[in-house]
Parts: sequence; structure tokens; C-alpha cells
Amino acid sequence: MASDNSYPNTFSGAAAQAVACLEQGVQGREKAARLLLQGCGGRLMAYIRRHSYGQINEFDAEDILMNTLMAFLCKPNPSRCSPEAWLFTIARNELIDWVRKRDADKRGGKGNADIDLDDDELGNLFDTSLGHTEMPAWVRDCVQKAAACMQQQSPERAFVLLMVADGWSAEEVAIYFGADPNKELTAQQKTAARDRTYRARKEAQQYFEHCKE
Repeated sequence: MASDNSYPNTFSGAAAQAVACLEQGVQGREKAARLLLQGCGGRLMAYIRRHSYGQINEFDAEDILMNTLMAFLCKPNPSRCSPEAWLFTIARNELIDWVRKRDADKRGGKGNADIDLDDDELGNLFDTSLGHTEMPAWVRDCVQKAAACMQQQSPERAFVLLMVADGWSAEEVAIYFGADPNKELTAQQKTAARDRTYRARKEAQQYFEHCKE
């Protein structure tokens, strides 16, 4: 099969051209899908593997990738996001869903008596250098419970709490909330991301009082 020289050679170019194809209606959908798979699939897969910290198998990674591309095909052009940033946002959402499902299957670890988390311990709990595998099961259970308690009144903070607990950096949080992944964060974006994570952790602290055996 002859190669299609019209395919862009950059991630952002492929995403933008896929949006243009989708504007043609049903007839452009197949080409848009090929553009996304060929032009964006490799980088998205690398992102999925990196942010699952080696905990995801090939089947689940492929599933997340396909779900990401299909979701983009269904809603390719949100008003406040570039096509490239939107692809990463969808991938993050899919990955968070996968992490939450995985952790829900594993939660319930016991064995720590009289645990009361103070400010320092709460900070250590979200040390992103630890990675997923270092967080004890009982701590992750506390995080899940705190997020559930926060969900009704502060759904965004509950979501950010889970993101930070899963190892997301302030930069990644900023990108999720609209920062361009290909540009250096501005001081304002960095401050906003740090503020989001701080407020999520601060609100969660009241719920860790119940994390005692």
C-alpha cells in the first residue's frame, strides 16, 4: 500500500487535521481515526505507560488508548481546549478511571493501629516521588474515603486529591486543567496548580481523623 504523504508528522498536526476531517461528517471519520492512531497513538501510549508507573498490562493500555481515541472522535473540539491538549485530557481521565478501579479492587489493607495523620504525615502521604506502589493499602483506603466525602461539596478538589495521591505532579495537574503540554508553564499556571493541590489536601485532612483501626 502506498504511503499517504498528506499525513502530518507531528502530534499536534495529526490532532488538528483529525478535527478538520471530522468536520466533513461521516465521510471524514475513517481518515480522522487513521490520523489519530498513526499520528498520536504512539505518544499517547507512552504517556499511558509512564503515568501508570509500570503497573498496567498491555491489554489495559491498549484499551485506554482506544477509549481515548474513540472519545475524541465523538467530541473532538471542546471550546476551551486545543485538540492536542484535549487528547491528553481524555487519556488522563481514562487513566484515572483505570487507577481508581484497580485500587478499588485492592483496597482494605489493615494492620496499622491508632493512626492519626498530622500535617507532615499528610504531606508525606502525597509525596509524588514514591509512586503508586509505595502507598500502603490502608493509606490509599483513607484517600478514597476522603475523596468520597468531599465529592458532594467539592467535586473538583476530590478529583485533584485522587490525582495527587496517584503521583501527578503540579505540572501535570496544570496541564489537565488546560495548560499547553508543549509550552513551559507560566508562573500563574504553576501557582494555580499548587493552590489546587494544597486546597484539596487541606480539605481532606479533616477526614483522615477517622483513619484509625
